[in-house]
Amino acid sequence: MFAINGAFPGSCAGQHKLPPLNPVSLYAIADAISSGDWSAQQRTGEPVHDSSVTNLRATNFPSVSHIALEYGANDFRYDRPIGSDDDVGSETFKGALNHSIRLLRKSCPTARIFLITPWWLPTQDDRDSDVHPNKLGYFLRDYIGAMLRVAEINRVPCLDLFNLGGSAKPTIGLSPTTGCTRTIGAFCSGPSRYPHSFRPASSGGASGRCSAQVSSPSSDGHKDCPQSVRPYSTFGGTW
Repeated sequence: MFAINGAFPGSCAGQHKLPPLNPVSLYAIADAISSGDWSAQQRTGEPVHDSSVTNLRATNFPSVSHIALEYGANDFRYDRPIGSDDDVGSETFKGALNHSIRLLRKSCPTARIFLITPWWLPTQDDRDSDVHPNKLGYFLRDYIGAMLRVAEINRVPCLDLFNLGGSAKPTIGLSPTTGCTRTIGAFCSGPSRYPHSFRPASSGGASGRCSAQVSSPSSDGHKDCPQSVRPYSTFGGTW
């Protein structure tokens, strides 16, 4: 199994504070997968963005067997509203996740969908996110709790990297550690081995992504990971 990188740096689950990033937010990617219309996801000349557009357009989504959604870091940093449990629109974090899960279930009926929370990360102005909320008054942990709740509502597994051990808060940076990488790979390979909220008690790193698996040999060192299509929000790290 191998990974296809579909990262869109800075993207959120729902509507973005910066409108030009809306076409690469999760809800828009889910809409494009469902409709097959990728006209909104245009190449920009930025290498990572353009590579992701190419990867996504080339993917045969009906053959996907696993889809992992990891968002929340940018939703926190860009002050996106969390919303309520019954939201299904793109205006809120919960709504965008609910919408995307339900749409992807219809578009990829044989795929196993699961969520991954972000690692710990500082605020947009580099302060401790455990102490300082965003401009809406939400802490990063509030987005973690919201994602865990969405997983429960939609009955999908969730790997809680925020509470996963392996990285000390002062030194984690914005990329996952080797331990986190292996944990994600193991979870992607067999999420049924974990409870719906897999939550060891400690802190992890930070990132956000959407992944979709198709079986194939690995050539990039992520031998435990599924083939992953990742329209994911990230601040520089991939796993």
